[in-house]
Amino acid sequence: MKVDSPNWTLQNGIPRDGTTASIAVLTPSYLMLANVGDSPIYVVTRDENNKLEATMAVKLHSANYAPDHARIKAAGGVVKDLRGSPGVKRAKPNKGQFNGCVRMTRALGDFWKQDANCVARTGDLMAMPILSHMPMVYFYEVTNLAYVIVASDGCKLMPRAIAIVL
Repeated sequence: MKVDSPNWTLQNGIPRDGTTASIAVLTPSYLMLANVGDSPIYVVTRDENNKLEATMAVKLHSANYAPDHARIKAAGGVVKDLRGSPGVKRAKPNKGQFNGCVRMTRALGDFWKQDANCVARTGDLMAMPILSHMPMVYFYEVTNLAYVIVASDGCKLMPRAIAIVL
């Protein structure tokens, strides 16, 4: 993505080189889930009465995901209110540096949000950019599993509605 992204077209002057990602891997004993961004994964199980119960099985990395705020600030970013919902920006962009806002704390791509100086500032070789590309990984023991739903970014389904529809 990074190699090819300079060739991509801008939309309204904004680079569009990012995406979210979610993955589910099922083994006979475990369900492994991983996500970056705001693409949810729902796990649907059957209770003792054979009734379906759905739960969101991952945390969404929208800009209101508070555990990422310290990392964002340390990397030179800020979480700001954008017309009633939070967004992530650079705190002090360099002259001529694009400083658009995104509504998530983790994503693949969005290289215009990467800050090459964050390692120099923090002295930490593992320092993360403003938008982290590191997924959160979850392991669940497979018990009473009926369905796994890997949804699209920004899709917000109510777990009760999922169980009713299924």
